[in-house]
Amino acid sequence: MSRLDCVYALRCGMCVGSVFRVGHGQEVSGSISGTIADRRSECEGASVTLTNTDRGQDVRTLTTNGAGFYTATSLPLGTYTIKIVAAGFQSSSVTGLVLHVDEN
Repeated sequence: MSRLDCVYALRCGMCVGSVFRVGHGQEVSGSISGTIADRRSECEGASVTLTNTDRGQDVRTLTTNGAGFYTATSLPLGTYTIKIVAAGFQSSSVTGLVLHVDEN
């Protein structure tokens, strides 16, 4: 998979959702999920790091499943960079993904 193939697959396959809950304590969070693949197959075992650039911190590092899918729930809202690293491929990043409340 070339770097461009991986970025293209990520941008086309990414889903962004948000959850807003109010109870005793107010919880505002969202989720990011996607599929990492090239033109021939999915990328099983790719490392996906979600960095909240507003806070300047890595929020979660995940590994894709057999179908190249990953999902991260209960994420703080804000702007994210997603970095993908897979054995045998160049690393790829998507920047400027904004996670809002009530956005899918």
